[in-house]
Amino acid sequence: MEKFRDKGAAGATVCRAMRGFGQSGVMHPQGRLRLSRDLPMIITVVDTSEGIARLLPLIDDMVASGIALIINVDEASATESQAWRARTERPSRKDS
Repeated sequence: MEKFRDKGAAGATVCRAMRGFGQSGVMHPQGRLRLSRDLPMIITVVDTSEGIARLLPLIDDMVASGIALIINVDEASATESQAWRARTERPSRKDS
């Protein structure tokens, strides 16, 4: 996550799977996954086409085994409530 933020990605999310299997077809039970260091995960990065192109070398370095999907979205919008913005805004440096 920090690498994507440092490289200027518009947004990123990491989700760990509760169960999964890989190329071997062996199902990893939930209990074992908590102890495993190679947990299945999904990393979602959101940015413009140019931003994703800039991040591809980083993504390539991160994916040792797995699949990287690039999905173009024609139009997307996100809104946040004023209350949420007010709670999450950080004071500017002038305010501190």
